[in-house]
Amino acid sequence: MTQLFYARISNPLSQVSLDAYLAQLPATLTAQILRYKRWEDRQASLYGKLLLHNGLVALGYDRKVLTLLQYTSHKRPFLSSDIDFNISHSGEYVVCVISDNQRIGVDIEKVEPIDLDDFLSVWTDEEWQQIQASRPDYTCFYNFWTQKEAVIKADGKGFSIPLQNIRLLPNLALLDSTAWHLSEVKLAQNYIMHLASSQQMAQPPMLTQCSF
Repeated sequence: MTQLFYARISNPLSQVSLDAYLAQLPATLTAQILRYKRWEDRQASLYGKLLLHNGLVALGYDRKVLTLLQYTSHKRPFLSSDIDFNISHSGEYVVCVISDNQRIGVDIEKVEPIDLDDFLSVWTDEEWQQIQASRPDYTCFYNFWTQKEAVIKADGKGFSIPLQNIRLLPNLALLDSTAWHLSEVKLAQNYIMHLASSQQMAQPPMLTQCSF
């Protein structure tokens, strides 16, 4: 089963609330969160950890489960069990996807104007032609981007993987000899989000909104 937990950042937390939420997390995660200088980045990082914590507890894990987090050589967090998870944030939204039967990755992006030419090296010739043809609309760009980023996050090697090496097909992405299944999740207007999973999902992930 795959579930997606999400939260919306509307205003900065009070210091009292921030301290109370940080107290729920292991010291290592608290230190990571407090490295961010901007309140928006700090709060997005905090919400991501809280979504993960609440989601795991809802699935029956102990409330101290985050003390068991380990990290790969590429700094991808994991638990020594069959469960997998991934976190993403953009704009006002933070999302955390959790699956108990497959490898999973997620990317959400707020659709807003950017200089597309700065990303020329990311695409295959065919993808770039489609992005160019879609100007001045940015939907095509963000569809491709979220699909590819979800794949590299599911794979676990992150941006050490050249995005140009990922071949996009309808509902599928090929990276080397591995096929990743792609699913779009509609969350909010002007946001695009995709999941990449090691298995085809029989049904869309269950969505759960959390408030902090």
